[in-house]
This record gives sequence, C-alpha cells and structure tokens, in this order.
Amino acid sequence: MLCWPCVGDQQTNSRMACTEWRVGMQIGEEPSREEVEAVIRQVMGGERGEELRRSAAEWKEKAALATRWPGGSAWVNLEKVVNEVSPLMDRL
Repeated sequence: MLCWPCVGDQQTNSRMACTEWRVGMQIGEEPSREEVEAVIRQVMGGERGEELRRSAAEWKEKAALATRWPGGSAWVNLEKVVNEVSPLMDRL
C-alpha cells in the first residue's frame, strides 16, 4: 500500500498502515515522479516488499481467525451486541 496523506484522518491511517501494521510505505507531501517510482520499486520487489507481503499475510490470517464462524473474536463480539440489543428491541 502506498500512502499519501493529505488531510483529515489520512495522517492517522497512513501511520497505522506504515508503522503499526507494516503493510505500506508513505510518500512525501509533493512527490516527484522519481520518488513515486522508487517507492513502487521497493514495494514490488526487494527486501522491503517481502517484509510488507509477510506482514499483510499475517494480517490476513488474523482477519480470517477473527471472522471464523463460530468462535472467532468478531463473531463473538457481534453475538454479544445482538444479545444486548435484542432485549431492548422487545421493549419497543
């Protein structure tokens, strides 16, 4: 993922993708054609690209486990919400 944050929550999203999740690289505020090409080359190949792909694969596995039915954390949390909201809906 190439990140080019400009306004709003893009700064936070870029920091998360590049620093925390390690699935992206940020380009400068006003990137030149050469800078964009260099970052793309890093992402598409080489050691940095391999690191990003490994990290993306790890996140893919975490997402698959979280959404596994039944028993994944996303499933469990959704079930909790439904169980809490359902009695409230009966009162309406």
